[in-house]
Amino acid sequence: MRNAILLLISIVALGFSYAQERPSFIHEQCDHFTVDIQDNLYLWKDAALNKYGPDGQLLFSYLSHDSGNIDNVDASIPSKILVFYKDAGEINILDNTLSPVGNALSLFDHNLFSITLVAFAGANRIALFDNNTHQLILTDFSLNILSTTPVNFGDQFNPTRIEVALDKSIVLIDTTYGLFFFDNFGSYEKKTPLPHVISAQWQGSQLYYLKEDGLYKYDIPALDFILVTKDVQNARDFRRTYKNLYILGPDGEVQRQPIARR
Repeated sequence: MRNAILLLISIVALGFSYAQERPSFIHEQCDHFTVDIQDNLYLWKDAALNKYGPDGQLLFSYLSHDSGNIDNVDASIPSKILVFYKDAGEINILDNTLSPVGNALSLFDHNLFSITLVAFAGANRIALFDNNTHQLILTDFSLNILSTTPVNFGDQFNPTRIEVALDKSIVLIDTTYGLFFFDNFGSYEKKTPLPHVISAQWQGSQLYYLKEDGLYKYDIPALDFILVTKDVQNARDFRRTYKNLYILGPDGEVQRQPIARR
C-alpha cells in the first residue's frame, strides 16, 4: 500500500514537472500575437484571427475574406478589439466574441492612404502613423482627425511598431534608431537611442522591450535600464501581463512563463 502511494505521488510530481516545463500550451503556429489584461491570447496568421482563453482553449475565430491579411491587432481594451488591414486601408472593431461592431472604418475614405501603424490611444481615440507624410495622427473612432504631429527624423526613419500606455503616452519603435516618445496629445517629448529593439510594451510607468540578447525594462521615473531575463533566445515577439510572460518562439508557437512574485 505504501509503495503504491509513493508511486502515485511520483507520477503526479512528474506530470506537474512536465506541465511546468512544457514550452508551448497552444499548439498553433502564428505570425503574430497579443494578449489582453485577462490573459486571453489573440493569434493571427495571414487573414485568420483566433482568440484563446487563459487555459489555452480556443474560444472564438474571425476571418474577413474582403480585407486581406491582418497587420496588427490591439486588444488593450478586451471588449473592443482593433484589427488593422494596411493594404486595404481598413480598421475593424470586434467585440469580445470577435464579432464585428458596425462597419469597417476606411482610412482611404478619409484621405489617409499611407498609414502603416495603428493602435488604440485610450478608450475613444486611435493613434496612426503616416509613413508618407511622417506624421503621428490622433483621431476619434470615426477617424476625424484630432491632432497631427510632424515626425521629422529623416527619410530613413521607419517605425515598425506603435505602443500606447494607459496614460495615453505614445512610443514609436524604430529598430535602427530606437524609441521616440510622445505625450497623450501627440506632442514629441524625447528620443531614447536603443537600436535593435524587436518589440516593446508599456506596463504602468515601465516600458518593457525585447532585444536579441534579452528582455529589458526601462523604468521611466528612475531613468533606469534593467535586464529582466536572458531566457528569450531567438524570440520574435513578447507580451507581458501581471501573471505571465508570453514569448513568440522561432517556430511560431507561443510560450508562457509564469512571473515569479517576490
